[in-house]
Amino acid sequence: MSAETMHPEAQKRATETLVKVVNSTGFPLQLGIKRKVEETYNTHHWSVLSMEHPWKNPETDGAGYADLILLSNCKSQVMIIECKRMLDVEWIFLTPTANRGGQPRHWTVANAWISHGKEDLLRFGWERMQTEPVGYRSEFCGIPKMDNKATTMLERIGSELIDATEAIADQERLLCKGQNLLRAYHPVIITSAPLKVCKFSTADVNEEGEITHCEFEEVPFVRFHKCLGGRLGDLSKSTNLPEVLKEHERTIYVVNASKIVQFLENWEYTFPDGIVVLPWFAR
Repeated sequence: MSAETMHPEAQKRATETLVKVVNSTGFPLQLGIKRKVEETYNTHHWSVLSMEHPWKNPETDGAGYADLILLSNCKSQVMIIECKRMLDVEWIFLTPTANRGGQPRHWTVANAWISHGKEDLLRFGWERMQTEPVGYRSEFCGIPKMDNKATTMLERIGSELIDATEAIADQERLLCKGQNLLRAYHPVIITSAPLKVCKFSTADVNEEGEITHCEFEEVPFVRFHKCLGGRLGDLSKSTNLPEVLKEHERTIYVVNASKIVQFLENWEYTFPDGIVVLPWFAR
């Protein structure tokens, strides 16, 4: 029996089933984010540079497709975006403090990939830089029914996004050889899941490993900041383990899909010391 000859109720159920299949792919979220960014360009001045962009990291042999690449109007800021559709769950990020009653810090420092120079690049690697909007920073994430697997999932997604960011930076290095290049590349996860932070003091963790007092706050985005690998151009000169950890820390912005326009609109940045932004770098 074809769909055209089905009873209307049966046809409706069949259509709903097919729609669920399509929505489960996550592609509608990706297309919806693309359209929202394009329609609100005059608000934030970011454009969609590419979608489903192929990449291959020569250091890790990782390969895939970046959902979206966004470019700022000033041409120096790039966001490599992964879209994740999540159903009926919240992403809860832990933001501990050392002292009871203390509030977790709002951060402006982030680790971004910097490409800068002409011919032989002067800068080509992960560096700390100042970015806004300010927000909470977290190393750990909890998702209902996933227990401690949530952080592992986010680490896996994040590590692949780091690989993609490095690979795309390397693509532009080759494409722009001999040209002036100044780029800061920022990995971003956009999710349909509501984002919350769990604010607590480590002094309020009991012997069973449970938090006895905490507060929750819904936020538009979080800086997921921790050691997430990344090997391209890594010429480590570390002399001790803490330095190794610090050199491999990365920052991934996790943004709620309904807040992406606000996030882009409020974006501000300051390049690391030693980078002078001149008009001829824009291309």
